[in-house]
Amino acid sequence: MGCITSKPFKHIKIDYEKPKTLVCFNNGKFGDFYVNNKNLYTFTKGLNLKNKSNSYRTICKEVKVFDLPINKYIITALDIYRDKLNVYIEMPKYHQTLLTYTDNNNGLMTNESIDVINNITRGLKYLHDNEIIHNDIKPSNILLNDTTDSCVLADFGFNNELGICGTYGYIAPEKYNGYTDYYNDIWSLGITMLHCISNSSVIDILCYNNSVSPDKASDFTYEEMFKFYINPNPILVHLLMNMLKTNTDIRYSIEDICIHPLLIPGIEKIHHKDTVLIIDDDPVHLKILAQKMKMKNINVHTSNCVMNASYLLSLNKYDCIISDLYMPIVNGNELHEMINLPNFHLISAYENIDYYDVILKSDFNKLIRIVYSDFEIM
Repeated sequence: MGCITSKPFKHIKIDYEKPKTLVCFNNGKFGDFYVNNKNLYTFTKGLNLKNKSNSYRTICKEVKVFDLPINKYIITALDIYRDKLNVYIEMPKYHQTLLTYTDNNNGLMTNESIDVINNITRGLKYLHDNEIIHNDIKPSNILLNDTTDSCVLADFGFNNELGICGTYGYIAPEKYNGYTDYYNDIWSLGITMLHCISNSSVIDILCYNNSVSPDKASDFTYEEMFKFYINPNPILVHLLMNMLKTNTDIRYSIEDICIHPLLIPGIEKIHHKDTVLIIDDDPVHLKILAQKMKMKNINVHTSNCVMNASYLLSLNKYDCIISDLYMPIVNGNELHEMINLPNFHLISAYENIDYYDVILKSDFNKLIRIVYSDFEIM
């Protein structure tokens, strides 16, 4: 995975007239960020064609990504120009980085974490499908506007770089042993999420992990992981624990993350032709979910009693039955029996997930993620 040469500069406009109102707001290691009169970011990098400097190499790497078809989960180059000394990359302006958003809000909530993981995972999958390793995933390289569902991945200057590169604390431990692979990005995204959820520094995270240095990191235990949460979400914890395996043979791949229940809206698993029984002791939840399914032409029956669920299923009257996760646990030990039935699924509003140990040991393919918020199911 070597660095590309001067080829990308053939695609760059050379008739660049520098805007008169460029205001520098950030000086980076390989270039400077400006805001111009069009309210766009302009990233300026010094160009040295004679000695192929680091700045030149990073320009090549950036342009390689921007030459790909547009993907909404990675930042777009609107225009790229050059003169005798510099290359100018013009990009849309975003209001803030994930780092500033996290600092201003004292960490991320569960739904915000899902937004970030969902968007950045899709952006990473796009890069990986095009044989590009980002190599510098961290909160300051994730840009967003007012809400987390708008976040995009940025800064591709280290992509496919061999050897140790990136930002201290976010670098995967195997990188220190000269191992460069797509799994490096998964580790970095996992550390990024721990940082943003807990609003803890990467140094604190390493201390929780009993690591003297990043290359000595070990697998996170349940106990260590839950130290980062005020209200722990076990499904999110399950995902992060698998993203942060030190052994890359068992660390989640980008494909594993994409199909994790945390990122799959549950209602899409049910087909319009199905007859569904919903069991929930909360009448509001029952009403919301029933209405949503009826809008999708799904036949719905409801019940607030969990004890007859196995019996109803045995009659083969329903194509699918979904039960509030909390109910089988508080109403006896039916969970493990019921979860083995082929057409039985669990639903959960996040506030009801109290028994994380049971959930983490259950079959995640049977878990449907339903979030009740403002009468919406996401």
